[in-house]
Amino acid sequence: MDTRFPRSLVRRVEATDLPLSALEAVRELREYLEAVEQDRIVRARALGASPTDIARALGITRQAVHNRLNALLRRDAEMVDLSRGPDRTQP
Repeated sequence: MDTRFPRSLVRRVEATDLPLSALEAVRELREYLEAVEQDRIVRARALGASPTDIARALGITRQAVHNRLNALLRRDAEMVDLSRGPDRTQP
């Protein structure tokens, strides 16, 4: 994951003369920040942070952290299944 902050998107958000471009940049920033958050949650857990620690850092509930971790695990499991390709044993 590229961890460089997309400063060009912030400049686009601040451009009040181009509101549609600014809104597109807002969407792109959300996608970027979501990916960063997911990566940091996984890394924090790998380094021993508890769901409670992560919840406090994000200002969310521990249950929300569990939900996000479960969603990441499901996503990763699906990606592994997709990487194996089609099942050639079926007719």
